[in-house]
Amino acid sequence: MLKNEIRKNEAMNIKVLNKVSYLLFLVHLPKKRIIREEMPAKTARIPRRKT
Repeated sequence: MLKNEIRKNEAMNIKVLNKVSYLLFLVHLPKKRIIREEMPAKTARIPRRKT
């Protein structure tokens, strides 16, 4: 019984972590775009890896 409960908890934790990291990812994306627009000199040096 205990092992099953622990496994359930781990699965829930992973789901929550994925959601949190995804939200952080979404929050950080527009910031990076704004920074790129503000500093064109830096973006010229960094090769863009967009597919």
